[in-house]
Amino acid sequence: MAAFADPTQVLSLAGASLVLAAYVANLFRRLDSERAPYAALNALGSALLSYTALVEASPWGIVLIEVAWTAISLVALGRALSQRRTRRDQG
Repeated sequence: MAAFADPTQVLSLAGASLVLAAYVANLFRRLDSERAPYAALNALGSALLSYTALVEASPWGIVLIEVAWTAISLVALGRALSQRRTRRDQG
């Protein structure tokens, strides 16, 4: 149980929970993967996982996948926010 008191583990679990929550919400059609909330959950979750992987000196594979996931999520977030601005300006 002491592992859950470690702040790094708390951040790691929070990051994983955010990524998984976005995925599950998308599966159950609660979040659209093309919209900002989905991308934001993925970006924040994977950023937390990236940070904890670097701090804990985890295998570089996890660092690579999480950094990539963060970058991809940020691109998706930018697109979603841009589309939202475009719709707002047109409407």
